[in-house]
Amino acid sequence: MKVTYIHHSAFLVELTGHTLLFDYTEGDLPPIPKDKPLVVFASHFHADHFSAKIYDLEKTQETVYVLSHEIGKRRRAMRDVTSPIHLVYANETYDICGLKVTTLQSTDAGVAFWVEDGKAAIYHAGDLNHWYWAEESESWNKQMAGDYRAQMAKLKGKTADVAFMPVDPRLGEDGYALGAEGYFAFANAKAFFPMHFWGDFQVCRRLKESEPFGACVMELEADGQVFDLPEDE
Repeated sequence: MKVTYIHHSAFLVELTGHTLLFDYTEGDLPPIPKDKPLVVFASHFHADHFSAKIYDLEKTQETVYVLSHEIGKRRRAMRDVTSPIHLVYANETYDICGLKVTTLQSTDAGVAFWVEDGKAAIYHAGDLNHWYWAEESESWNKQMAGDYRAQMAKLKGKTADVAFMPVDPRLGEDGYALGAEGYFAFANAKAFFPMHFWGDFQVCRRLKESEPFGACVMELEADGQVFDLPEDE
C-alpha cells in the first residue's frame, strides 16, 4: 500500500485493486495508476475538503465518485460528469466498485468514511472530530464531546490499517489531539496520519512523541510525502 500526503486533508492511497483519493482540493497529484479504478471521496462541501476540480479526473482514467449527499445540491458542477457518482448519507453501508464503504455522522459537516477492500481498512475522518473551542460555552463543548464519543463507539474493536484524522492546532494544546484520543479509546490503527493541521507540521512531531499514539504516527514533513506500507495478502 502506498500513501501520498497531498495537502491539508487530501491523501492518495494505492491499493492492489483500487486507488483512493480523499478530500482533494489543492496540491500536486502524483501519477495515478491507470490499470485500476480511481475512487474519489469527498467528505463534505467545505472548500478545504471539496473542489469541483475532482470532476476533471475522469478525463484521463476510469473514475468513480463517492460524495457526501449535500454536495449533490451543487448539480451545476457535476452536470457534465459521465462517471458514476454515489451520494452517500451518514450511518449507512454501501457496496461501491467492489469496496465496502461505511459512513459516520460528522460533528461538523458531512460524513467520515470507513473503507474496506477485503485486505485493508482505511478510515478518513473528514471533519468528524472532537472540536473543543475555548470560546464556546461549557454546555456546547460537553455536547460535542458526547456526540463525538457516540460516533467513535460505532468503531469499537475495529483496527484501521490507515487512519487519517484531524489534529487542528487552532484548538490549542489541550484540544488539538482530543479527536485522535477519542478514536483510540475505542479503535486502533496500524498507521495514523495527522491531517487538517493547516501547514503546522510540528503537530505531527508532537503527536509522535506522546501517548497513546507513539509509533503508529506517520510523521508528515511536507506536501507530496510518500509512505510505503505493508498490505495484507
